[in-house]
Amino acid sequence: IVLSTNYPQMSFEYVEIAKDLEDEAIREALEIIGGEIVARKIEVSSHRLGLYGIIDCIVKLGGRLYVLEVKDAPHENLMISHKFQTLAYVLLAKETGINVRGGMIYYKRARKIFHIKPSKDSVKTLLRIIEYIHKSIKLGMPTIYGKKCATCSYRHLCDR
Repeated sequence: IVLSTNYPQMSFEYVEIAKDLEDEAIREALEIIGGEIVARKIEVSSHRLGLYGIIDCIVKLGGRLYVLEVKDAPHENLMISHKFQTLAYVLLAKETGINVRGGMIYYKRARKIFHIKPSKDSVKTLLRIIEYIHKSIKLGMPTIYGKKCATCSYRHLCDR
């Protein structure tokens, strides 16, 4: 353990650097899609769904509001987990009273934007995923993807 009186300052600097990088990524995304920032770091939750999250940004584009999520992952293609995370944020935003039309994911490294449009099928799938996750946590059911266990914050609840 290293004790340092500079630790709080170092933490603050790290948070500021991360915030600056995210601000830069949001600016890049807005250059690609147009639009303007309406709000940043919006806390959303749903007691009904048992979910809570923080949306990176709400943007206004063509008079409509959209959730914008920024990802630093090195992907050229849309990751399904990011799609459903953003879709969940869209639902949470609506339940919180923010009338968003859909979502967008910006992959910073690839400089690509993916549009997420909620459909009956995608929402139905998301609700099944949420139900499965809640059930898995409650029952301690292990994932079929064992490699994910090392970084899972719920591994203490699981039999794996």
